Amino acid sequence: TVRRLSTELGIVDQADDSVARFIDGAGAMPPAADTQAGDLREALAVCLSGDLTPSAQVDRLKRFCALVFPTRYDNAAARLADIDQLAASASAYTSRSRFLTELTLDPPNRTSDRAGPPHLDDDWLTLSTIHSAKGLEWRSVHLLHAADGTLPSDMSLGDEAGLAEELRLMYVALTRAKDELSVHFPLRFHVNRYANDDRHVYAQISRFIEPIRELFDEPSAPCVGLDIESEVQLAGVGVADEVDLALSSLWD
Repeated sequence: TVRRLSTELGIVDQADDSVARFIDGAGAMPPAADTQAGDLREALAVCLSGDLTPSAQVDRLKRFCALVFPTRYDNAAARLADIDQLAASASAYTSRSRFLTELTLDPPNRTSDRAGPPHLDDDWLTLSTIHSAKGLEWRSVHLLHAADGTLPSDMSLGDEAGLAEELRLMYVALTRAKDELSVHFPLRFHVNRYANDDRHVYAQISRFIEPIRELFDEPSAPCVGLDIESEVQLAGVGVADEVDLALSSLWD
């Protein structure tokens, strides 16, 4: 068995010795880690006392993890749910060594591999105004309608102070993403939003984006209803350039 082979190779003894030394306080710890290290020593000592079942030992360690995970992981809730699954599996065993052996041979699936209610940080979409987003962050952010007339608002274009406030809002919007930021703007605005006609004006990307435009990758939406290669992606041509080409073609 895995347990027997590990014992023969001395792996189990080495692991037990390392845990024992940690519980005894051997080895220097950074001052900032003293409190958490003390909590972990206490949890491990209780688990190794032999008074708790394997399931209760997992539950005891989860109490420590519940204090640490929210400050270290974005998906803390999902990780704690995995520990709950581990405790449920451990309830079928009375021996920790037997449980660990079986766990090595047949590890359980993560909660993210099973169907169930989504975790807020992983699967949910949050809709927010820029004002409401102040002070918040998300892993991935999509900024919609980044066009002149919307951001900045056309109501602020004649007022220097109003334009400065719109620039501050754009800064807030662009700094809410931890990992991924996507900025979207429309190719055109329909004159009558709810009318049964196709009258429209072409949009211009926000003047606040133009100075930093080179920092973005620019995937283009397919051209629809234009004279230039309808519904064909123009390789290497940005969205704004497609609009310029479409406008130029009107005079060809």
